[in-house]
Amino acid sequence: MKKLSYPIPKARPIKITNHNHTREDEYFWMRSDERDNPEVLKHLDAENSFCASRMKSLGIDTHTRAILTEMKSYIPHIEESVPARDGEYFYFYRMFDNSDYPVYLRFHVDHPDKIETVLDVNALAATMDYCLVTEWQVSPDGQWLAYALDSDGSEVTQLIFRNLWDTSCEEIHTELSADELCWAADNHHLFFTTRDLQWRSDTVWIVDVNHIHEKPIQVFKELDPAFWVSIAASQDGHSLLISIESNLTSEMYSIPMLHPFSNPQCLIPRSAGVEYDADIDLHSRQLFVRSNIFSANFDLRILNSDSPDWHNSQCLCSGNESIKIEGFNIFKNYIVIYKRVNGVEYIDVMNRDDYSSYSIEKDSLYGCFEESDNNIWDTEHYRYAYSALNDPGAVYELNMATKAVSILKSVICPPGFNRNQYTMDRKEIPSHDGVLVPVTMVYRNDRGDGRHKPALVTAYGAYGDIVEPYFRASYISLLDRGFLVVIAHIRGGGYLGEQWRNQGKLSHKENSIHDFIAVGDWLKKNELVHPDKLGFSTSSAGGIVAGAAVNRRPGLFRAGILEVPFVDIISTMTDPELPLTQSEYEEWGDPADKAIYESMCRYSPYDNIQSQDYPALLVSAGLNDPRVGFWEPAKYVARLRTHSTTSPENILLSTSLEGGHFGKSGRDNQYLEAAQQAAFLTTFLHPDP
Repeated sequence: MKKLSYPIPKARPIKITNHNHTREDEYFWMRSDERDNPEVLKHLDAENSFCASRMKSLGIDTHTRAILTEMKSYIPHIEESVPARDGEYFYFYRMFDNSDYPVYLRFHVDHPDKIETVLDVNALAATMDYCLVTEWQVSPDGQWLAYALDSDGSEVTQLIFRNLWDTSCEEIHTELSADELCWAADNHHLFFTTRDLQWRSDTVWIVDVNHIHEKPIQVFKELDPAFWVSIAASQDGHSLLISIESNLTSEMYSIPMLHPFSNPQCLIPRSAGVEYDADIDLHSRQLFVRSNIFSANFDLRILNSDSPDWHNSQCLCSGNESIKIEGFNIFKNYIVIYKRVNGVEYIDVMNRDDYSSYSIEKDSLYGCFEESDNNIWDTEHYRYAYSALNDPGAVYELNMATKAVSILKSVICPPGFNRNQYTMDRKEIPSHDGVLVPVTMVYRNDRGDGRHKPALVTAYGAYGDIVEPYFRASYISLLDRGFLVVIAHIRGGGYLGEQWRNQGKLSHKENSIHDFIAVGDWLKKNELVHPDKLGFSTSSAGGIVAGAAVNRRPGLFRAGILEVPFVDIISTMTDPELPLTQSEYEEWGDPADKAIYESMCRYSPYDNIQSQDYPALLVSAGLNDPRVGFWEPAKYVARLRTHSTTSPENILLSTSLEGGHFGKSGRDNQYLEAAQQAAFLTTFLHPDP
């Protein structure tokens, strides 16, 4: 069969010197901040065409169609969320099997049979190549809908208003862009946040929907480029909470919802290295604060909201080396506490009268919780969801007083799916320095001899984020073909608390890479995978880990998926004008520091490509991606091909020209992408038919 010719972009080397060290970048010219360079766009088009042709010639298209049919068979005719009360209405969404987007609906508490449409995203998307409603909020009285619409994947949105009480009124399309939204108690003033040119959310504004064409008023602005601003209502609904956070330090302010033009009041002034999040019970004058000031893995305390004092506070629960307090919700009579014990999630419910507590039970130790809609302050009912890698799970409601649990909705299983056919387990694998790395894995019970089977390893390892072992329907097609699927909870993530996160960031970043490699080695050594059938899948910052691993151990993996990978860390982190760079220094380090620069030079995937065997790779990019510039994966693929000593034509780049960091919008596109990735892996890892 004639080999297809992949695109070969021109090499135009430039030399870049830092700390008397010179790097050469032959593809630096691919960077196009405006996304309008004709030569670059022509190259991306050529890469997309080659990717499509190569997939067809390898038979990946055929596999994709089969897997896509399987995945679509999982979709129920009607998917509907459990209605949740907010104010005088119950809100829910509905999706049909032939629709791409949800329809948001509601009914009044007094008229449950009269369902109103709040927002039909399918109607919005009908005339758009990309459509994502990033945020929507309804005013407390139920009259006004405000929503933020991203039309190209850039995450730059348009703020739009709709009068839900008078459907004859046209929508109000503003020239404002908004990130987060929150209504004041007067039902016509809306708080919202905006981003600066470096894509950092930095300012809080307020606008009057009754005078929408008047200039919004600035409420708060954060000048330090390391800090991000976010807003939310307190659980009791009486306060707007403004959170200012970097990767290491926090500060919060409050504004009374009844007096939206009041000056923001600082809850606790920022102090370097002190992280906290808080909620206020205005009636009891209590401030509930989760903070790391006394425990690296956080504790939860009650302070007096009028004069908060750390040393005059009551500790409700505390983290330690094995327990991290991850979050909380307060209600009028109860406190719900989220914690992780040796990586395992728990939810505790505490009575505010006597502070007695108990834990919510779950079906599997290693399954995971997800908070559901809990908007009512004075309630005994708490909603949550549970699922596991081998269990689609359900939405539950707990009576916090009686401990009685009821199922509100069981997640519909794919046809023929039997959770008893699959096993989920956890192992601990020694890394290069003897530290044990937890992994969560799932497989079909009839998988048989692992020595002849494929495996997929996924990991992230940054920002303290955790790849949770929740149910993913997209894994079923792989599991049913004999795959072992492994989540590696490597350092840099937060699976084992703050110390675990800190051991995989800044100058310790290489621990994440060592952990990832150790997991692959262990799977082969223990004959859980065929020596030539190990694959991986990572995204975004996880690209650092996987990209460095294939440079260091080219024979370890046979195939891999790199979604919008962050692979050119030195070029990005040495350019403070790029979005996110300055706010990322606390995670990756500032390469103006020679030691940090030298550390990056050791592991940067793009800068350590060498002439050797590389696995088959499916690499994706988003033209409008503000988080990882599309040029990073484009440059990476171009350089890899020039150095790969075997089958460079199996290194593929697919760029969404109508999307951003999260690919194309719409359920069909997301299913197609998942099916293509599964087909790519099955093609190169040759599982059982």
